[in-house]
Amino acid sequence: MQLVAFLFLLGVSPAGAQAPDPSQLIEFRMKDQFKNEHTDEPYRTGVVLLIGSDKGGSEYNTRWGEAIHNRMLGVPGMDDIKILAVADVRGVPFFMKGYVRGKFPKEPEKWALTDWKGRFAQTYHWEKDSSNIMVFVDGELRLKVAAREVESEIMGQVVESLREALAGRP
Repeated sequence: MQLVAFLFLLGVSPAGAQAPDPSQLIEFRMKDQFKNEHTDEPYRTGVVLLIGSDKGGSEYNTRWGEAIHNRMLGVPGMDDIKILAVADVRGVPFFMKGYVRGKFPKEPEKWALTDWKGRFAQTYHWEKDSSNIMVFVDGELRLKVAAREVESEIMGQVVESLREALAGRP
């Protein structure tokens, strides 16, 4: 116990308690707003588009998701992109969790991970009050951008990253 406390004071993590590698998709086991559990397993391979935010950025997520979808229409392999929506809801008091879940979309196909500990936001240093958009290929981070309103320059970066990822797929 004293060794762990000493290592903590030095800023060293004990074995097995390493911080997640921000260049890789983190391991996770989280529930969505419907309390369905999801893991990182299906997102370890292939092309993954992750869109996430805190409450202040949530209004931009749908805009970005729809805009990216529209720009990618007709691109070969587009249907193979795995979408991962993440809500950074850390800081919500335990007794408010049910209320917060009720604010999410009611349609089952519009599920989002409810990240009560803020693991995604902390690992990838998400910008507050913004939509954080990330592209992973086989678990490796290829692009990370943050924005509010849909901007053509950022949209170009996202679309280019997705097209490159799809072009390299068998």
